[in-house]
Amino acid sequence: ARFCKNIRQARSNPGKDGPVKFTEDHIASLNSLGFDWKLPKGTVTPFEKRINDLILYKQKYGHVNVKRREDKSLAGFCTNIKHTYINPEKPGSKLTDDRVASLNALGFDWTTKIRNYNSFEDRIEQLKAYKEKHGQLSVTRNEDKSLAEFCSNIRLARKNARKKGRVKVTNDRIASLD
Repeated sequence: ARFCKNIRQARSNPGKDGPVKFTEDHIASLNSLGFDWKLPKGTVTPFEKRINDLILYKQKYGHVNVKRREDKSLAGFCTNIKHTYINPEKPGSKLTDDRVASLNALGFDWTTKIRNYNSFEDRIEQLKAYKEKHGQLSVTRNEDKSLAEFCSNIRLARKNARKKGRVKVTNDRIASLD
């Protein structure tokens, strides 16, 4: 079952790294065997399961603004979906138009409740304004705690680029900071 899932996924996402890599010859061989490229009826993807969970949640509470205290796992799913929606360029993002439509049909609230959430681009603009006002980029917590923490996290991420950390800093982002 996992092999078939991986084959279907690799074919629907050509060029992406995954557990299975195959050629047109492989596809032809599978086609000659009568391989069914569609998911079997009744197969539920993790996303569809979560949509079903949201439907049940909405039936119980009358909305889909999932609270962590009510369902920690489903609330985490909603937070991840919002982050994916805000950052569609992020690698591995699988939020298709159909998925957005499914969530919209349930009345999904796309606004984030993340305190002081700013995109990387917003932070660059804030740093430019800070430098224009102060003539330097040594942001202190007393002046702007959130921006100072961003600077600290970026410095740490750049310093530890080879280690896995909370903040990922790409070469493009480093270039925009230099």
